[in-house]
Amino acid sequence: MLAVVVIADVAGRLSECLTALGLERFQNVELHLLLASELSAADEAGVQACEAVTLHRLGSAPDVALAALRDNYWSCLLEYVNQHVPNRQEYLFVPASAGLPPHFMRRLLSIKRESAANILLPLSVRHPFTSAFLSSDHQPGLDVQAMDQWLSSYASGQLMDVPVLAGHVAVMDAEVVSAYREANSVAVDQVLQDKGVGMVLTDRLYVDDADWPPQRAPAGLPATWEQLLVRRHPFTGLRHALTDLSRRCQQPEATSVVNQPVRLHISHNWGGGLGRWVEDFAAADTGVRNLVLRPIGDWDAFGYKLALFESPTSDVPIREWSLNLPILSTLVTHVQYRSIMDEIIQHWCPDTVIVSSVIGHSLDCLRTAVPTLYVWHDFYPVCPFITATFEHPCTSCNSTRLKQCWKENPSERFFLHEGVEHWARLRHHFAALLNEGEIIQIAPSVSVVDRVHSLFPRMHEPIHVIEHGLGQDLLASLAPIAQIDDVRPAGEKLTIVILGSLEAHKGGGLLKVVWRELIEHYHVVLLGCGTSGASFQSSPSVTVVERYERAQLGELLRQFSPDLGLLLSQVPETFSYTLSELWAAGLPVVATDVGAFADRIKEGENGWLIAKDGADMLATLASIDADRQTLLKIREDVSRSLRKNSVSMLLEYRAFFPDINLSEIYFPLSRENEDADGLSFQGSLIVRSGSSYLDVLKDFCKFTNNKLRASKKVPRIIRSFFKNI
Repeated sequence: MLAVVVIADVAGRLSECLTALGLERFQNVELHLLLASELSAADEAGVQACEAVTLHRLGSAPDVALAALRDNYWSCLLEYVNQHVPNRQEYLFVPASAGLPPHFMRRLLSIKRESAANILLPLSVRHPFTSAFLSSDHQPGLDVQAMDQWLSSYASGQLMDVPVLAGHVAVMDAEVVSAYREANSVAVDQVLQDKGVGMVLTDRLYVDDADWPPQRAPAGLPATWEQLLVRRHPFTGLRHALTDLSRRCQQPEATSVVNQPVRLHISHNWGGGLGRWVEDFAAADTGVRNLVLRPIGDWDAFGYKLALFESPTSDVPIREWSLNLPILSTLVTHVQYRSIMDEIIQHWCPDTVIVSSVIGHSLDCLRTAVPTLYVWHDFYPVCPFITATFEHPCTSCNSTRLKQCWKENPSERFFLHEGVEHWARLRHHFAALLNEGEIIQIAPSVSVVDRVHSLFPRMHEPIHVIEHGLGQDLLASLAPIAQIDDVRPAGEKLTIVILGSLEAHKGGGLLKVVWRELIEHYHVVLLGCGTSGASFQSSPSVTVVERYERAQLGELLRQFSPDLGLLLSQVPETFSYTLSELWAAGLPVVATDVGAFADRIKEGENGWLIAKDGADMLATLASIDADRQTLLKIREDVSRSLRKNSVSMLLEYRAFFPDINLSEIYFPLSRENEDADGLSFQGSLIVRSGSSYLDVLKDFCKFTNNKLRASKKVPRIIRSFFKNI
């Protein structure tokens, strides 16, 4: 049980503190309020909102209690909890006036458990040993969130032993609390040392206790310790930077990504539906940093390099690695790749890895110690042809069929340089990894689950179904079209829209077979068909838009006002964004009876399923054309149906995410702290011990030159002098 002891020291601040603590997100936590001030109405409302809280009056009157705390802060608190809140496993002490950064409690507790110390202290303001600044008199010019963000640029994840219980915020073990009944803080510190209590200061967490008066180093401390902790503090570099930034009130950049949990996406670089899913996922996953690791390659090798991107929409990687041995398709293992994954995990600390594709990767991406999800966007690497189609959708793929498929499948080959033995070995190891049960598997439709288990029965672990959701902006742009509750009257040609590519596997061949008859009876709009649209003859009944931006889809559909959609994929889709888009626009859909179409379309309710031949397609369209009242009713039903958005999709995924370890969310640490023995603080300068006077002077002149170049009012002769030194 963790006892959270909040000291109500300033009226009007308690409610804010309780909100920042977020105790409702924790189990086995009890709240104790030590009243050292009167409660405001807002404070009382905050207390009432807590599920369970114990109130204690500290002292006979607020002014007496505060005076006692200022004189002997820790002895007062330890004495009180020994009497009134004994025998808890851990204690967390926080003044209500202290500014707390996001995820404060999770981060503090995680760091303490990693440190194995008895007492953990965060950086603060008012004690010279634990201050984030060069002086405990410093008045921060930035709020706690801004300082929290800046901290990530200068912290190195160090822990520093401290000889006294300093500052006003600490988390400590129960045995520490029960050992002390001394009358003043000096005695408390002496007992800490006598008992061999491990007490450390972390540079990964900052709280703002500036409302309290500055403290001084305790009397009687060995001079060596005092000199180290005041003049040559181990965090001198960090403190100098934060003091300067705070004094100048310099806000961190708006694009700062610190103080966010991290997810790492493993993806290919082909874009398509997979790339879109990653983009939509990241856009919905607010407050979380979604990094993407993609391979860079070509048709000879899909992984010459690995590139880590800040987000799915980033064009410039934040880090690149050249692979000494390029990955042609996917490798079972790759020592350098494993080292790169270790580096990413160490420096960017993802709490979840989401693998959407292993093309251009090694299966080592599935072997990390980080909780991992695998999303079945296609059937690779179980099927090296990706779509699991050989003459017709495959329902099995034993070694004999794999060999035959490898020799005879006319589908496009993406992977040219490895034989069937490679694919048999790869999918064996792939299945073994997933069968270990540590990796959560997700598929966007039931048909994917059925086919994976049918194609490769040895993959026996469960696969959960979570449908993809559309981005909220796209849904909003399509909603007005869905409100149109009419179809063209009898005697006027219906307008049919076909979204997306018209390559052969997407139905281009089937469309060519029926094309002349189709445009004789219907207006046809081809949206986003690419250059394949040129192969369809031009006619007044045909409109071709080769490419469009996703944000333009709503306007295009509004312009052409189609009555229904047509999707003719010849291979099983694992989901189909185009189907979701047409439904979001209120359009019923005629689609081939394969894959996710068969899962999602309910005949006569939101669309129609057809065989993969032209006769059935034309007959179904003729039936719809002849009964436009039924078409209108189905369109009305589709328009009223709720469409899944990416936010609701994300909520379903979050059920499978682990509790976030927030002790590490500040990394990457962009610089290492200097050795404490190597720095000394001299006014506004930090000088490395052992540096010659000439080297220091040269660096000072370079610094001065840069400052002068930026100051155009300084006479040119002075600028020239320093430039020439």
